[in-house]
Amino acid sequence: MRTRTARETARVSPAAVEMVGAPGAGQTTLLPAVLRACRDAGLAPATVTDAARPFVARTPAGRVVHRLAPANWRRPALWVLYLVFRGTSAVGFAMRHVDLARYVVDSARRRPAAADIRARRVLHWYVRLAGSYRFLMSRGRAGEALVLDEGFAHRAVQLHASPVEVPDAGRIERYTGLIPRPDLLVHVRAAVDVCEERVRSRGAWSRFSGKDPSELSRFIANAHRATELVAEAASMNGWNIIEIDNGGGDPASSAALAEQTVSTALRQLEPGG
Repeated sequence: MRTRTARETARVSPAAVEMVGAPGAGQTTLLPAVLRACRDAGLAPATVTDAARPFVARTPAGRVVHRLAPANWRRPALWVLYLVFRGTSAVGFAMRHVDLARYVVDSARRRPAAADIRARRVLHWYVRLAGSYRFLMSRGRAGEALVLDEGFAHRAVQLHASPVEVPDAGRIERYTGLIPRPDLLVHVRAAVDVCEERVRSRGAWSRFSGKDPSELSRFIANAHRATELVAEAASMNGWNIIEIDNGGGDPASSAALAEQTVSTALRQLEPGG
């Protein structure tokens, strides 16, 4: 029988690892390196999509589905259960984080029409995040890691930045003080002009189609500021945070640096949870 490590003995929930970075900074590119770093540190990592069905299968309802449903029905049935659990968990999250829920709703009400929060489905994605986070963290186990490339820190972009909104440092500092604190925040950085070049080269979001190119420039600049501010506020609040410079031209070097740095940081985490 395998002997449990000191970290596994002390921790009763999975480690939460979040990534934050401006559009074009390279979070998606470096996500595989972060997952490898978790494994290097002795953790079993999963993204939200990866964890959804296996974690549902740990519930009583999920065990019934896994035992009784025909093989070709299991995956869709487990996904339907996940959607149900995510919805109910979002309500539970709001009840536990009342001040954060109020902040998000009040922020949405105050924003200008030009921010296009309905078209961007800002509240929709925030509710999905809240429900996923609460459910998966409640079903995760010691020795596992939930990796969020668009977690609560990254949602500072959706909540505070648009082509017509320059993020306010005070509001982002308040927001950062309300969101769940991850075990590790990975701040992926690149200069704003590099971010814009990358976004334009891969193709901008459809909502910018037919609009003045300056709108995209303003959005990326404001989104970049939001990520810098939330990382700064997290650092001031004493979060475990590391910075990865992904502004160079060699993705392999950035990935290797991310894997090494994140693995080291995870090994140094204080047992808890």
